[in-house]
Amino acid sequence: MTGNQLGVARGVINALTEGNADQAARWFDRLTESSSMGSLERFVAHYQRSAPGVLGQPAPSSEDEFEWCIHGWSCYYTARYEEAGDAFTRARMYGDAWSSWSALGNGKVCSDLGWWACSKDWLLQAMTVARAESDLFRVAECAGALGEVLVRAGRPREAWELFALDASLLPPGSGYRMRLENYQAVCLSRLGLPELAEPRLWGAFFAEVERRPTSAAYSLSSLAAMSVRHDDLWLFDRVEKVIRSRCLSLSGMPGGIVSVASAYRCWKRGESNEVVVAELERAREQFGDLYPVESLWVDRLAAFVSGGQAPDAGVIKALLARKYPCASMIGDPTLDAFSEPWREIRLAEECGFSRVTGGAEEALWLQIDRFFV
Repeated sequence: MTGNQLGVARGVINALTEGNADQAARWFDRLTESSSMGSLERFVAHYQRSAPGVLGQPAPSSEDEFEWCIHGWSCYYTARYEEAGDAFTRARMYGDAWSSWSALGNGKVCSDLGWWACSKDWLLQAMTVARAESDLFRVAECAGALGEVLVRAGRPREAWELFALDASLLPPGSGYRMRLENYQAVCLSRLGLPELAEPRLWGAFFAEVERRPTSAAYSLSSLAAMSVRHDDLWLFDRVEKVIRSRCLSLSGMPGGIVSVASAYRCWKRGESNEVVVAELERAREQFGDLYPVESLWVDRLAAFVSGGQAPDAGVIKALLARKYPCASMIGDPTLDAFSEPWREIRLAEECGFSRVTGGAEEALWLQIDRFFV
């Protein structure tokens, strides 16, 4: 690739890494302005097989690292995690020009499947490679992803340090600044400082609601999750008031979390089981097939509230046993002095979502910390 082609290719991958199909399409348009691109020509054909969008592509037929890396991100953002892990692993087999992207992808796959110790190893490897390539944007991505893992794993203090690192690497005026405000506010909440977290989340929401509605939706859902975590029903009342006054429609993960928080408020205020279960069913519709473990969690909550039958143990076992890219594939990783200290943080080797299958039923509400950052 020429320098210009490499820059365009990085733009495509950056956009897919963030799940931004529209931006990826704009970068793709620039690929077609050049000819004789070799592997990029094959990527063009790969992209066009699923026109008009990037997401949902079939697997590449070549042994091109770049194509498999692109395919990995496509699968990741459509929750095809096992296929994504396979694609990122194949990308690593076929070359090392994009290894920081593929290692980051494997780290995020492991994170979403609940294998947080494994995720940490992949992300540290990705961070080391990105630093060796002076790719500060990728270092920031890795720091943010590792911070998310540590929050999920109950290590908010160390996560705060990583989010601060991520923020320090962002250029002035970056569109990701408010995303980091969300993450840092979640850390404050989980450190027992909701009085500091809440104003940051409201500030992030009002800063983004007109420009980046998805980011604003995550701010609101973080506030909703806080209302459960700190048993603050009045906080959820305020969240609901803003949603109604602005006629907001939340979907996916943010919508599901808000519906769970609404169910929790109804449960705590002694409303009928039918009302609580109706809210949980709404949450399940929002999570859908993209978030199967979250859907399972909601099913268990509904069974607890209604006294109905809990999800089948075989379904639970199958979900927790999904294939993931084991960090042993990395071999004996060599981390630089910058990444090495994070290796010393010990995380449980078991799947972090295993608590969904047992424990006190009332504590199920607090599993919101496992699922949402």
